[in-house]
This record gives sequence, structure tokens and C-alpha cells, in this order.
Amino acid sequence: TESSTGKTYETNFEEFSNSGLQRQELHVTSSSLIRAETTIGVWYEEDTVAEDWDFFMRLGLEGKKFVNVSNAFLNYQIKPGSRSSHNSFTEDTLYFEKILEKLREEYGDKNVIEKGYILKKRMSELELDRASVIERLRLTSEERMSLSDALYISKVHIDNQVIAIDDLNRDISRYKKELDRKQDQIENLEELSSALQIRLSKIESSRFYRLYERYKKLKSSNR
Repeated sequence: TESSTGKTYETNFEEFSNSGLQRQELHVTSSSLIRAETTIGVWYEEDTVAEDWDFFMRLGLEGKKFVNVSNAFLNYQIKPGSRSSHNSFTEDTLYFEKILEKLREEYGDKNVIEKGYILKKRMSELELDRASVIERLRLTSEERMSLSDALYISKVHIDNQVIAIDDLNRDISRYKKELDRKQDQIENLEELSSALQIRLSKIESSRFYRLYERYKKLKSSNR
């Protein structure tokens, strides 16, 4: 049972054979139990991809006996950044073929499956996955029509938004021009006020203005 979804999967494992293991029709897992004495003389190459597959194939080619159990005892989790998720499909396939070629050199061609089998098998699986994805993405005529209507409505909405934005930009440009004009008027008035202030200061400091002020005082006192 899958812990994240609650789905239950039925297992139907085939009887063990070296050919089935080499063709990846049978799979080894970390729940496998091995008698320690059977591993004597068989190396576990930890620096390779699929080292468990390589190790079990070597045990089989050494004549060790295997028995499949009918139950699943663990769930295998792939985390981001792990080697299982990091390698590409092509990289893993080439590693698998490289492992089998090394076994042919050590145990002879007749004891190992034919060259290129894993490559053909995995490419076939990849094509099936691709066909499945295409089928899932295929839309019915009603779905296409619905999608087309939704796209048209979205386009109309976007076009209206573009028009509204253009109108707003024009308004902003107009207001900016009006603001600039008002600013020019303010600056002109400030310059005029400054000029008038200078002129008034000159008048107040002139001899004629002082005489005029004395005349106003005398006239006021005579009344």
C-alpha cells in the first residue's frame, strides 16, 4: 500500500532466473536476505550505478540459488538530489549496458543476455510512456471548444485591459502637461513678485518717496 495515496498494488513476481534478472524483468531490493557465506568471492562495487543489480547478477552467475517471495516488504522513496533522481534516463541505460558488457567479459557471452537488449527495452518503455502522455493530453472536441472559448474570453479581457491602460496613459500624459503648464505659471508669478519687490524696495529708498512720506505726515497734522 502506498503511504502517500493509500493505493494498494498487487504483486505477481515471476520465478527467479538469471536471464530474468539480467533483462530487468525481476528486480532486487534492499529487503533481500542473503546468507553471508554465499557472498564470499563476489565483490560489491559501491562506486557504480545499479551496484545491487550488478552484485545479484554476479551471485547468479556464480551459481547461487534465489527464491522470490510473493509479498512486498518496503516502499522505495526517491528524494530530490539523490542519485536515483539525478541521473538521466539515457545515463542509466548506458550504465546498465556497460555493466552487462563487463559481465560478458568475465563470464562469457553465452551466460549473459544479448548486447543492446536493455537499450531496446528501455527505449520501448520510453515510447510507451510518451504515447501515454500524448493520449492523456488529447482533448475531445467539446474540451477543445471549451478551451477555445476560454482563450477567446481571456483575449478579449486582455485587449480591454490594454485599451484601458492606453487611455490611462493618455490621461496621465495630459495631466502631466497641465501640471507642467501650471508650474511654469507659478514660476513666472514668482519671478514677477520678486521683480516687484525689488522695484518697491528701490522706490521706498528714493528721495522722492521720503519727501512724499513727510508731505503725508504734515498734511495729516494740519487737519
